[in-house]
Amino acid sequence: MSEQVYDPNRRQRYEFRREGENLVVEIRVAPGGDVPPHYHPAQEERWTVRQGRVRFKIDGRSVVPESGAEVVVAPRVKHSFKNVGDGEAHIHVEVRPAGELQAFLEDAAALSRAGYYTRHGLVKSPKGALRMAEFVDRYRDTTVVTLPPPALQRLLFSPLLRLSRRR
Repeated sequence: MSEQVYDPNRRQRYEFRREGENLVVEIRVAPGGDVPPHYHPAQEERWTVRQGRVRFKIDGRSVVPESGAEVVVAPRVKHSFKNVGDGEAHIHVEVRPAGELQAFLEDAAALSRAGYYTRHGLVKSPKGALRMAEFVDRYRDTTVVTLPPPALQRLLFSPLLRLSRRR
């Protein structure tokens, strides 16, 4: 396992390991910790809640699996989750294929720790807006956050990306 990566906005700690072309992530989620609605264009995720109570929203349906039950999310299916329990949740995730998901999560956590955006995904400064535009563009083939809608993100971030590329 890798060193733990902490994301204060998502209230999560990640540990990563590779298994061939796949990625295994152990996630520790504080009460109320979550992941906003998103999808992965080319990756399948297999989630197993090892401890705690986690509510998944998958393609508009809510699921609160029993401990040990597997939840599978196919590529291009919108999903999110939240720790709805009173204690820390432990989630085991297998990502097939790994793609750039580890780098995405590490970079998102670094932006969170640097204070560039709020818990609700709102940027805090012009520099934060520029960093978020670069981040969304860099990982567009790995993870697509759906709030605000991707079309609105492109409209808002396109001028920032042009500015960034000139620098």
